Amino acid sequence: MNNPRALYIHIPFCDNICAYCDFYKMKAKPALKVRYIDALCQEIAASAGMLTEIKTVYIGGGTPLSVSAALFMKLLEKLATYIDLHKLAEFTVEANPNDITPEILPLLRFYGVSRINLGVQSFNAGKLKILGRNHDKKTALAALRLLRESGFSNIGVDIIYGVDHKDSFRKVKADLRRALKAGVTHISLYALILEEKTILMRRLNKGLYIPAPDDRQAEIYYRANRYLKRKGLNRYELSNFARPGFESKHNLVYWNNEHYLGLGAGAAGYLGDIRYVNARNLEAYFGAVNAKKPAYGEHTKLTLLDKMKEEVILGLRKTEGINTRNFSAKYEKNITEVFPVVEELFEKGLLKLRGENLFIPEDKLFLSNEVLINFI
Repeated sequence: MNNPRALYIHIPFCDNICAYCDFYKMKAKPALKVRYIDALCQEIAASAGMLTEIKTVYIGGGTPLSVSAALFMKLLEKLATYIDLHKLAEFTVEANPNDITPEILPLLRFYGVSRINLGVQSFNAGKLKILGRNHDKKTALAALRLLRESGFSNIGVDIIYGVDHKDSFRKVKADLRRALKAGVTHISLYALILEEKTILMRRLNKGLYIPAPDDRQAEIYYRANRYLKRKGLNRYELSNFARPGFESKHNLVYWNNEHYLGLGAGAAGYLGDIRYVNARNLEAYFGAVNAKKPAYGEHTKLTLLDKMKEEVILGLRKTEGINTRNFSAKYEKNITEVFPVVEELFEKGLLKLRGENLFIPEDKLFLSNEVLINFI
């Protein structure tokens, strides 16, 4: 097995629990954060042999910068022991607007962080309240301004649409316009998905929340897609738009179905034939790290068919789709031989062929789940 080229690190702490989020996260006291970063540094050291080919690093959460600057520096220093962080093709840190301060940014720059992904979600006060965010428009715009003034040129933001039944393209366009005016180079545009065990789902079950209907979400998505294209941001994946050259190199590792190492509680990884998620329980995670064992909470050994299914499902998320010749070379099988349904989807217009690339046409993007479910 070749060593992975991408490293994901998960920090599960948040100062605020958002109403829609189902990621592995928690509020924590300082002592627990210290213990966690110590364990994470141990896990990094134990994984040193797999860090030799790393080209991209992504630190996500949770909220990575919810730990103190001293703890975050300890983590970066440990990474720098094994990886030349300044020679990475991309080094991303997720942050919330409240995290961006004049004190933290020099630290990030010093350790080679080249890309910030800011969880803005919206600049609209009403939508931020529904989502349970703890920042406002002023804080978000100030964070974006401070990032640019500190020398960051690769700045992404997350924007959520379809927040409730009153959401509209007009509101989403205002969010996109503000982000573009603030100089962002990448926008991840996500439809709000109601997940079990979230605050919004509890409100829905109590009749206290009305979600956006599917046709409204579809309208917003298609109109936003066209708007961003006019503004010079190309859609390169179902939910991701970037100025040329600012596509997320790390996330493309996922969509290209390549191997990556996941470290930290709740982190996902893909190594050899194994897809895994580390324990989503801190005591279980600490125990595994101290015992110098993999911290898997769950893992699956993929068959050849599993790998081919994932290749198609992930690849069709990309605007360019799947290169059929590369698929055949990688798996020594023709894609239509493995998945006869491709021809049926092609006849229905849900898939198209451009040269050797099989892709979902733009006018069918909001139906992508109807396409992808055929490969599960």
